[in-house]
Amino acid sequence: ILERIPDLVEVKQGTEDETCFEVVLRHEIQLLNKLLKMTKELFTNCKQAILGDQLVTEEVEQVMDAVKLNQILVQVKSLISPASSTLEEFIEDVIKRRQFVLEWSNSGIPKQFQLAAILNPTAFTTAIIQEYSRTQSVDVDDIRLVTKVGGSADSEHSFLISDVYVVGAIWDADINTFKQLDSGAPTINRMPEVEICPVVVTGDMEEEKMLYDCPVMWTKDRTREGNLTFYMQFHADPDFCLKNGVAIILRNNQND
Repeated sequence: ILERIPDLVEVKQGTEDETCFEVVLRHEIQLLNKLLKMTKELFTNCKQAILGDQLVTEEVEQVMDAVKLNQILVQVKSLISPASSTLEEFIEDVIKRRQFVLEWSNSGIPKQFQLAAILNPTAFTTAIIQEYSRTQSVDVDDIRLVTKVGGSADSEHSFLISDVYVVGAIWDADINTFKQLDSGAPTINRMPEVEICPVVVTGDMEEEKMLYDCPVMWTKDRTREGNLTFYMQFHADPDFCLKNGVAIILRNNQND
């Protein structure tokens, strides 16, 4: 297990002209590095205790029990997403998170963005609004994020959200909205890529009625602490969506 935990990621120093996205990235790397360092120390201490080079403390026993039961280490729960429910999922999660933030750091923010690869998706969506406000000289209160399922993210300020799922309905590209699941169909289905873009709110937009504030959650388990991340608006019948519990989920875990 210790050999599978990746190395820390270099944290680039902030600058006066850094973007809101660079602030989010630096914070994500700092959180990830704290998690990686803590995890390495816990498993290193456990290894040394097994070899007889260190006393078997209560913490070491907790780590051993977690490994036996394939459970998340208690000490790191505050630094991981609620999507990970087993030790194996946790290891896979930190590997993917490191790969994503490393590519972001080296190549710039990707237009095709994976929300599940960062710990705080809300910080990213907030950064979209703040960066648009900063570059376009618009008050943040006058900006709204709009979504377009199957969009292309041609705008300089838009992103494509990929690898997300919908629970309680299915997206119908022909009618461009959520529709009822067929009898016997899976309750969780992959969503097409969702374009998310900041726009200045107009009077017509404020009067739109067929908008659903869709909860975006880590998993389908609505009772899991910290599961809700933020809300994303879709053109859909709110009554239908509320009745069917329609939600976007970032991880389709088999263990939920």
